[in-house]
Amino acid sequence: MGKKKVWVLCGGESAERNVSMVSARTIFKSLDPCKYEKELVWISPQGQWFKKSVVFIEQFEKVEISKGLDFSQKKRSSRSLSDCFHVKTLPDVVFPALHGPLGEDGAVQGFLEMLHIPYVGCGVLGSALGMDKEFSKILAERAGVPVLPYFCIYDPKEAESVARKLGFPVFVKPARLGSSVGISKVLSIKELFPAVKNAFKYDSKVLIEKAVMPREIECAVLGDPRAEDSRFKLRASALGEVVPHSDFYDYKTKYLTQNGAGREIPAKLSKGQEEQVQDYSIRVFKALDGYGLGRVDFLMDKKTRKIYFNEINTLPGFTSTSMYPALWGFSGLKIQSLMDILIELAFRRDTVAKRLKAEP
Repeated sequence: MGKKKVWVLCGGESAERNVSMVSARTIFKSLDPCKYEKELVWISPQGQWFKKSVVFIEQFEKVEISKGLDFSQKKRSSRSLSDCFHVKTLPDVVFPALHGPLGEDGAVQGFLEMLHIPYVGCGVLGSALGMDKEFSKILAERAGVPVLPYFCIYDPKEAESVARKLGFPVFVKPARLGSSVGISKVLSIKELFPAVKNAFKYDSKVLIEKAVMPREIECAVLGDPRAEDSRFKLRASALGEVVPHSDFYDYKTKYLTQNGAGREIPAKLSKGQEEQVQDYSIRVFKALDGYGLGRVDFLMDKKTRKIYFNEINTLPGFTSTSMYPALWGFSGLKIQSLMDILIELAFRRDTVAKRLKAEP
């Protein structure tokens, strides 16, 4: 058998596109050149697709990431679909190194399914559910996993009554975005309205959630929830803890501040707590129709030591500071082997889909 042609997708129209570029570089370099004919495909902020070299990422990272996020979206292209694809041949499989809307929310996944191209990661439903903090919390609770008290609002005028019901402090977050973009910790009414205004820049739905003094615990999940053989069976990694050197783990701390956060792998938890978080991670992943990979994040209240589901990342970061590959590395799975399993899982799902009847 010859090499499989792999596209690594990066960039995109989301406010998280800069982080995507850094993840793509790691993924691209971790794909074994003896097994894969790899190509980098960059999606521009206007939605056009271009083949690029890995040098493009490295140059982009030096300039753009150092400046932080540029949220001034340019006008989207109105050209035809064929004009937007500056490529000649389609791949055997796609690895979406995309974060945020139109990449992690099921949109690209649905597009790839229409083209009948296998892809790494969760399907359309799992991606959409995982991207929406409200629905992921609803389904986590239904699976028996605790969440902190929260409300979702569509109108800034609702914020004050909601925040007073929860009691300060609260976190204000865009409901369908990641990388801590647009998140604020709010201690009083005076701080509430600027935080809500900021969150509404990035989403039409905003989540307001009760804040606790947390430990941030993360678990990596890998596999097919329906598989029985050990290579593909759904499993949870060892746990990690993010220790931010600021009030909370915001975008600046994650990506723009040198040594902005520490990382402890394994997290210092009791055996019972570790097993509980791993069990919760598997439950959440299954409840949200997860497939392939996900990083499930939890908050442990420092006072009560109670564990709460925070969110799931269905396309977690693969930067040098990202927890997902680090957790599997600690658990004994090297990154090249991790890439192989993720691509095999993509083909595995495609094989199952091809068996299904398309007509009555």
